[in-house]
Amino acid sequence: MAAERFTITKFTNPSGEQVCRVEGRMPDGHRVRQNFQDRDDAIAKKAKLGLQALHQPVTLSLKRTRLTDEQLTEAEAAFLKLDGKASLLTAVHHYLLTGQKPITRITVREAHDLFLAAAKNRNFRPRSIQELRSRVGFLVSLAGNGWLDEVSNADVDHGRTCPNNRGSVAGDGRKGGRKPIAAGDPRVQTAKKVYADKSLSIADICKTLRISRATFYRYLATS
Repeated sequence: MAAERFTITKFTNPSGEQVCRVEGRMPDGHRVRQNFQDRDDAIAKKAKLGLQALHQPVTLSLKRTRLTDEQLTEAEAAFLKLDGKASLLTAVHHYLLTGQKPITRITVREAHDLFLAAAKNRNFRPRSIQELRSRVGFLVSLAGNGWLDEVSNADVDHGRTCPNNRGSVAGDGRKGGRKPIAAGDPRVQTAKKVYADKSLSIADICKTLRISRATFYRYLATS
């Protein structure tokens, strides 16, 4: 039996919400990946994509090859991604020379913990580790559950200059910062729902909701 072009799997968003992910590739190599809160919606999307794949015009010619269908699909997708900027062989040669491994996406919180663990393994003094924790700790409150690669320099600058993210202490000993927002707040629910849909980028979501990235990540971290 031939492998299905599109599959449905359970996926957990950075916010902790479980969704149904539809994933696969069209005949032209285009990758499809979309999340749905309702499994019935995911099944309907999978069926729709299957029909679109059957009717998608693709120019094919018979070639002798030792590659499998999956390898051919991946090669075609690689050519599309290079977009004529370099040959596939040149890209592979560069990868083998640099020895760089594919990047695994991690959250800001995970990167923070790995950073401090590396400092401890290198025998940094406790005071030095505490200073490092103070310097980068605001990133966790800024976007702890957000993807590290989606945090921009502007987000970091905003978090560094915002008193609410410095963990400041008032003169009477009270912890500084804004009041916590409830998980049931309509703003939080809207942000999480739009993010789970995966049809908009982080920048587009913030623009649509008229909020900063820092506020958006704070909404996602609310539980």
